[in-house]
Amino acid sequence: MSEAVTSAEYQHHENEITRLEVKLDQLIADLSGAFDATAQSEVKVQVRKVQDTLEECLDRARVCAEEQESDSVRGSLLAKLQKHSVQFAQVNGRVRRAMVEAKARRDESKAKEREQLMGATSWESVQSAKLRGTSGAGKALAKSAEVTEGLQRLRNALAADMERTAATSTVLASSSKVIDSTQKETGTIDSRLSRAKGLLMRIGQRNCT
Repeated sequence: MSEAVTSAEYQHHENEITRLEVKLDQLIADLSGAFDATAQSEVKVQVRKVQDTLEECLDRARVCAEEQESDSVRGSLLAKLQKHSVQFAQVNGRVRRAMVEAKARRDESKAKEREQLMGATSWESVQSAKLRGTSGAGKALAKSAEVTEGLQRLRNALAADMERTAATSTVLASSSKVIDSTQKETGTIDSRLSRAKGLLMRIGQRNCT
């Protein structure tokens, strides 16, 4: 295999190595920001797959570099691979740190949630007490309103009775006047009838004589 072909093949492997390293950086960042253990485990599986692929690419690139006929080219390529190999060796340590950071974030988040829950419970207790007080005051106001409404109904009923009594008194007074007037007219008629009877009796006596 010619040196040109070997160099081109090496460059292909190195490009793939660089792409996989960027992918690993992204996954480790995701691992650090995982909000639960399940998500963290899923990311860790992806990290392991990329690691395996990257290790294979490093091995193939190393073979290509060692096949270079030029010592200087071979040395240069192996030096580049050494840097990638050092970064690759650090992946496991970075993964462990990311997992520790993720757990610390989750613990902190849970602690804040507990504090908020305790605060919310205290606030609800205060509000509940206020509501109970408000409820008692509301019941008192409702009772007072009920009593006031009852008194108002009684007052209206008394006023209506007074109006009916006044109307009845007016009718009775009017009826009394009518009766008195009728009695007077009856007395007058009786008096006239008596005089008429007396006059007829005298006339009858005269005719007999």
